[in-house]
Amino acid sequence: MSRADLDYIAGLLTMSHQTNATSASKSTQTEMDNAIHKLEECLSLLKLRRNNLSSVNVLPHEIMAIIFLGVHTRKSLRWLAVTQVCRSWRQIALDCPGLWASVDPLSSHQEMLHTFLERAKTAPLTVDVCMTKANNHEAITAFLRANLSRIRTLSLKDEVPYAPRTVLDLVSVFSTPAPLLEELVLLFRWKGVRSTPDFTLGRNCPNLKTLVAVCQPLKWLPESIRGLRELRIERLDEMNEPRVSEFISILEACPELEILCMTHAGPILDAQEVDVSKRLVNLRFLHKFHLTAFNESCVALLSRITIPDVARWVINCEGDPSDAFLDVIPRSHPITAVNGITLKISSDDTNLSFTSFARLVGEKTKTVHTKMTLYPNEGLHSKLCTWPSENSFWNTTTRLELRLGPSLNFSQSHWSLLFGAFPGVIFLGIYSKRRNLIKDMPLLRALKPLNQDGAPIPCPSISVLMLDGFSCHPVTGTNRHGPDERSKGNEEIPKGIRDLNELLQKRCVQNARLRKLVLRNCAGIKRQFLDGWTHWIDELDSSRMETKS
Repeated sequence: MSRADLDYIAGLLTMSHQTNATSASKSTQTEMDNAIHKLEECLSLLKLRRNNLSSVNVLPHEIMAIIFLGVHTRKSLRWLAVTQVCRSWRQIALDCPGLWASVDPLSSHQEMLHTFLERAKTAPLTVDVCMTKANNHEAITAFLRANLSRIRTLSLKDEVPYAPRTVLDLVSVFSTPAPLLEELVLLFRWKGVRSTPDFTLGRNCPNLKTLVAVCQPLKWLPESIRGLRELRIERLDEMNEPRVSEFISILEACPELEILCMTHAGPILDAQEVDVSKRLVNLRFLHKFHLTAFNESCVALLSRITIPDVARWVINCEGDPSDAFLDVIPRSHPITAVNGITLKISSDDTNLSFTSFARLVGEKTKTVHTKMTLYPNEGLHSKLCTWPSENSFWNTTTRLELRLGPSLNFSQSHWSLLFGAFPGVIFLGIYSKRRNLIKDMPLLRALKPLNQDGAPIPCPSISVLMLDGFSCHPVTGTNRHGPDERSKGNEEIPKGIRDLNELLQKRCVQNARLRKLVLRNCAGIKRQFLDGWTHWIDELDSSRMETKS
């Protein structure tokens, strides 16, 4: 605004004081309106320039656009608040097509949908469709067919618990080429539906990288899945589970597969199917493998694939496992150099699980996680105890945790076999859910050195032993000797206490002395026993347990 404009406005102010409202001419009011408009423009310009000098607006527009994309979410429209902060931010948002590329064709605000599509320009779209009974499937099909050529991520979800009378025509949708489609999610929650509509994934998705199918059986041509990196199939009806030969063909068509997850989706071994046991598939790029299936399906799939040593795998075997199941569990290669970190063997009312964390030699942060869950029977106990010796991710561990439950009913010989697989364990933690020191003593007795000269010491490297959740209830009987004095009264030293005494004493005598004994949540152990144990170990930590005087 020039000096002349300021003088002119000052004259108008003087005129307004000297002239009353009735005598003011219409032209004078117009002049004042124009002056007000100029002042507002000047004020707006000053605010804009002042705002541009703030620290956040000093950042380049490209950096601001990246920040906006970081706060952007597909689940809500709260990110739109960035367009209402100031003119500069709004313009940056409008010039960033990626912000507007996530759309919902079922939105009740169709004008907003068209606005988003217009502002997205030529950016690849991310489309989320969550269908209900009231949806117009024809309208959804029309939208997808019209825009499929520019969609990169497509998620089709049907939350209706039972199949509606009309379903989305996937065949019609994917009859249109989708050259940009990289991720496809088909998630349906239909219960009790045995005649799920078939869908064949054809040649129109050449760049597909991720495929997730829940309750949706699929058929496909090799051309459509050749570049697949991630495959997840869940909860298929028995009639729709693929046969082993069919699934092997699928895996052969995905040589670069990195993630494979099968949850209650087979495969099944048809009795009339030609034996394909010699037809192995090498998934050399696989780094994550999850399988939840019955014993037969686990054996059928695991016996026909090989996975790299660095793969994180989780296997949940449902039903009674057979010897064949343990023979096909993925194992690390004998020449693989790994450092085991932690192995947890846990049991509950029915299941037994092995969970491990290991690190390849040379790696400082990246860990490999493996887990197996199964329902053991008595005939498999001996095999389960020897199996860890064949897996270098497990037998090189330095921290072993045993979480005891009803299903972990091993004998002393079984425990001896198990401990023989862990020569390098430094920390051994034993957590009892039964709070009974006597019944769980076969485990501790297996840790005692044998009286024979030259006999190997079980887990010779142990320096820390932790007992958590044990109780010791004395029983009456004849007097027996304690660790350093005869027990008083008519109480017999519980068998578990005697075994623990012998374990600590014998390891001390045979140069395998424990550095530390940790007792947590233990009850009923008398102080005289604790005082006696200090002669055979370097440190006793009983700060979190109940003791008897």
